Amino acid sequence: MTILAAIGEERHPKKVLETSAELAARYDSRLVVLHVVPRDDFETHKELLEGNSELGGFTIDQEAKSAAEFVRLAVENVLGEFDDESIEARGRVGDPTEEILAEAERTDPEFVVIGRPRTSQLEKAVFGSVPQNILENTDYNVVSTVIGSDG
Repeated sequence: MTILAAIGEERHPKKVLETSAELAARYDSRLVVLHVVPRDDFETHKELLEGNSELGGFTIDQEAKSAAEFVRLAVENVLGEFDDESIEARGRVGDPTEEILAEAERTDPEFVVIGRPRTSQLEKAVFGSVPQNILENTDYNVVSTVIGSDG
């Protein structure tokens, strides 16, 4: 069995990681933690890095590896360690909703754990929301934690 946790950079992933680790322990499941770098952010990173001729080309694969390393560091920071036997770090580049749903299809998780910011219904309607899109477009069990500046 697998638990899939999706974390972002904008807010500290503490609550998502703690909740997903608790579920993984409770159900004796492997924890897959995913970080998706939006395509626009990748393009910005690429432009900045390619401005330095010593670094050469910057690829989507390199960005995905960087995203996986972000996951590893976040897990170590929040949970105290990264156990390769029970946790897998994954990074992707693209539309966050699409990539999270695609990862859910690949891993067939028992639960998908996501964070959602405290926002009003009006903000969600106007700006959209990755967590809202996931909730509306999947049949998987989704656990949504409210996140803020503290977690």
